[in-house]
Amino acid sequence: MKHIKKIGLLVLLQCSAFIAAETVAPYFSIRSQGRNIAREMVGWTNHVNLFGIDNLYGTGSLTLEYTRSTKAKRITQCLFGSDLLGDFCDCPAIKISGSCVENRDANKDWLADYFGLPTDYQSTINFRPRIENVVADLNFYLGLDNWIEGLWFRVDFPLVYTKWNLNFKECILNAGNKNHPLGYFSSSVTLGTERSPGSNIYPNAYNVSHSNLLNSFEEFSGCQKVPNLGSTATFNPLCVAQMGNTCQNHSKTKIADIQIALGDNFWENDKHHIGLGILAVAPTGNRPEGKYVFEPIVGNGHHWEVGIMYTSHFTLWRSADEFHHIGLYMDGKISHLFKAEQRRTFDLKDNVNSRYMLAQKLGTPVDGLFANETETADQTAIAPAAQFKNEYTTVANLTTLCVDVSVGVQADLGFMFAYRRGDFVWDLGYNLWIRNCEKIKLDCTCDTPLTDGKTWALKGDSYVYGFTNATPATSSVARALSATQSGATIHAGTNASSTSASSGNPNVDNPQFAYSAATVSTTNYLYNRPDTDNPDASTNDRKVHTKTSKDPVFLNDCNIDLDGARTKGLSHKLFTHISYTWDVNRRWAPYLGAGAEGEFHPTTNPCPDPCKCPIETISDPCDKKCNRCGLSQWGVWVKGGISFNLS
Repeated sequence: MKHIKKIGLLVLLQCSAFIAAETVAPYFSIRSQGRNIAREMVGWTNHVNLFGIDNLYGTGSLTLEYTRSTKAKRITQCLFGSDLLGDFCDCPAIKISGSCVENRDANKDWLADYFGLPTDYQSTINFRPRIENVVADLNFYLGLDNWIEGLWFRVDFPLVYTKWNLNFKECILNAGNKNHPLGYFSSSVTLGTERSPGSNIYPNAYNVSHSNLLNSFEEFSGCQKVPNLGSTATFNPLCVAQMGNTCQNHSKTKIADIQIALGDNFWENDKHHIGLGILAVAPTGNRPEGKYVFEPIVGNGHHWEVGIMYTSHFTLWRSADEFHHIGLYMDGKISHLFKAEQRRTFDLKDNVNSRYMLAQKLGTPVDGLFANETETADQTAIAPAAQFKNEYTTVANLTTLCVDVSVGVQADLGFMFAYRRGDFVWDLGYNLWIRNCEKIKLDCTCDTPLTDGKTWALKGDSYVYGFTNATPATSSVARALSATQSGATIHAGTNASSTSASSGNPNVDNPQFAYSAATVSTTNYLYNRPDTDNPDASTNDRKVHTKTSKDPVFLNDCNIDLDGARTKGLSHKLFTHISYTWDVNRRWAPYLGAGAEGEFHPTTNPCPDPCKCPIETISDPCDKKCNRCGLSQWGVWVKGGISFNLS
């Protein structure tokens, strides 16, 4: 019994670990707008798969459909996970707050410092994502019984206009007026206007004025604006994974995917038929480029597909005068999605939403920077492996990569009852769509910005410059440090967790005291001075010997979370359609009808009401490596066409 309890405890701990190492889907993968077997099945059951016709016959149809997504919260959860505030249920939100905000939530809030905002900045960003599609779907069926009995050919040609809108809205709670402290972003020193009496200490010295910082998170995330750090440091704009409304193009118009099938009804009579065919899909939509976090996509992501198509019907009841019919129709398409080159944005492993964190560039030569683990005099300090090189970029700019994506199996299955009364037909059915987990691999023909593993590192809330003078004065000489924070998250840097005031940069990677020369001496200290308002002029108690990373921890390709970005899909759909056929003559028969559908994407979230308990990733808690993200939507259509019989 004790062994059973131990095993159960181990399983529980394993699952808890998976939940803690949450993953999200930086790319929202959809079911192709052209893959809709419900739309294809309805309205023409009495015009296709006909029995006893020895000549060429067929039908062509045009379906005009409008669809709109629902359940915006689930889309937002897929993109951002548990960082969403649970009490913003109707409009999920993320809170942005600077490192100097009192009582900020270091497990939830996104750190405003990363986005070139003041350290006391506060805002909330809300989302209500929506996808709208207008589809003009041209279908053509040709019965080739005059060549081979039961032989048929199909082609599907869907033209799609799609509009994706994250419906981003930022509410600024505090625009902030704090300057960035000395050494936090660059080497510049602004002394302020007042000096402490009897000393050369300038209490209000700072690094970057709040007037040179950005005014909102949207400026950073959607409009490629950057703070002005002066001439000594470069802050690169966010070029990918953008969000916001005002500076983006949200729509696309393309042919989704051209589907072609050739098959044979190998068993058929006047009451039933069963047929199989070979299915090929040519990608004509667009492929992901990674520019936007909610990127408009038409089609299946530019995959070639090959598979099989199944078609059948069974007459369940027919009246004596053959005026009334009830039939069961079952169609299905199962295909493999071959490798397609796409450009996607990724998080770092075990670091959700890290794509919006800030990275710093390091390199050689190392100039005037040395490190030692103690402050004991007459020891020798050693130069670190690299030094800050005055450039910042958002992690997404480094982890938006060319990748090869494939999908093992995709299935689109339809089950439909059709009641026919003379020339009227009423269709009612169910559709199941399944796509198994994607396989994502780096494109081996392309090097990534992280391939060399010795250029970029996480900044976190580290100070990147130290000063040779203990007081902020014009005589201070700035020296670039090598302070990295591999343990930083989107919420906070590692220094924020320190209660020690004895040194600057207390929790950087492999911390050692920083010196301006190889000899350990008080004259060679590099100082860090936090932005304090009233240092003691007589004792200068604000001088802080800073630390740097003796061995900086760099980002490399192994840090990119390819597995955590994979998605799979599952949806259930109910649909209905009413149509009428005009028997003009034996050779031509036009038809027209209208229908509607409702598609539902299930979630494994065990909470019956997500607004009353913490938001969880939409995935199996013990299957963190594949997010289940899909689209719930409704649609309405009008379908018309004309059949021909060349007898």
